[in-house]
Amino acid sequence: MPLGIRQHGDVAELMPRLYWDFFGPRAEGTARHFERHLREFFEREALTLGGSGVVEHDRFKWSAYCEVDDETADHVRRALKPQRDA
Repeated sequence: MPLGIRQHGDVAELMPRLYWDFFGPRAEGTARHFERHLREFFEREALTLGGSGVVEHDRFKWSAYCEVDDETADHVRRALKPQRDA
């Protein structure tokens, strides 16, 4: 799972990826639903979202993620409490 990359002229900056994990037979649907709410949160808070999506680890574990710059990552960590970063 590669990190997001933001380009600043000739300099590329890695963007942290924040994850929320979901388990069980409905994990895929829950992760997809949460990812929609992530996008809504960024829109409502007027934050820059580098990217978002879902990742399948196996049939019963899925994750929703967002890619953000460092400053935004701090705000999202405080507000939404992701389980992990990459």
